[in-house]
Amino acid sequence: MSTYLKFWNLQRSAFKAQAGSEDFFRTPQLDALMKRISYFCEHGEPLILITGKRGMGKTLLADKIQTELSVDTVDVAEVNLHAPVHESGWLINKLAKFFNQSVKSNSEAEPQANADMLLRCFADLHQENRKLVVVVDDAQFVQGPRALSDLEQLMKIHARARNSFSLVILAEPDFQDTIQTSSLAEYITLSAALLTWGRTDIEEFIRYRSRNAGLGEQVFLTEALKVIERASGGNPARITTILEHCLMEAFIQATKVVSESVALQAASYLKREDYVETVAVEEEEDSVPQHIPTSPRISFADLMRKKV
Repeated sequence: MSTYLKFWNLQRSAFKAQAGSEDFFRTPQLDALMKRISYFCEHGEPLILITGKRGMGKTLLADKIQTELSVDTVDVAEVNLHAPVHESGWLINKLAKFFNQSVKSNSEAEPQANADMLLRCFADLHQENRKLVVVVDDAQFVQGPRALSDLEQLMKIHARARNSFSLVILAEPDFQDTIQTSSLAEYITLSAALLTWGRTDIEEFIRYRSRNAGLGEQVFLTEALKVIERASGGNPARITTILEHCLMEAFIQATKVVSESVALQAASYLKREDYVETVAVEEEEDSVPQHIPTSPRISFADLMRKKV
């Protein structure tokens, strides 16, 4: 165990994202969204679209959908994209493997043959009174009409498959434009955007993760929370990073309390471009012209104090 963890009496990092479902934190918005996703998937609604910027928790949500919806009558096939795809077959091949089937390729009969194969598989699910949820994470990597055709082909057979499956797409916001200019738009039954966190969300997140990790309460002072909210822009990934830096900075300063000055120092370790992006978003929302000082004589801490 590191000296840092011993200082806080922790067995593991308190805020660093973990794969386990016990670390999945639900804001009220996210809790309501999960309930809607569950309902629509259990009823075989065709297409659910969830968008969010990088760091908003799309992949964690995709994993949570898989763990929560994988029950006796529902199967989940998760497809995680990590690089751009431009050709067809990326999704059909994944589903074929899920059903232990082979696919036709390099022939004019390929689309119809693969559609027939999927229909047979979905018919078997219907006979067993089961449903399949297909989750595609980072769908913004689906680029070009050939790659998009896999999604369109799947949607075209939805009615013929007797609503035995649902498609859940998680992507960055720009992908919504791709959806709206394709035939997929007509199949959307739920479209939602992941929202940034406010002060209350951040406080509840700290309590939740602190409780799970065994970190004492009242570690973060109110003024520190203001700094964290402002510096992160409400982005969950940035919040997590700043919180980890806060604990490390407090350890370095040998204090068991995260004060405003500790939080300011911790926030300064964020990438500068992340902070600039946050300020730009706030300017657009508030419609108040703001100037970001670029002189090296103005420290990050001074800048944050002005904004807080």
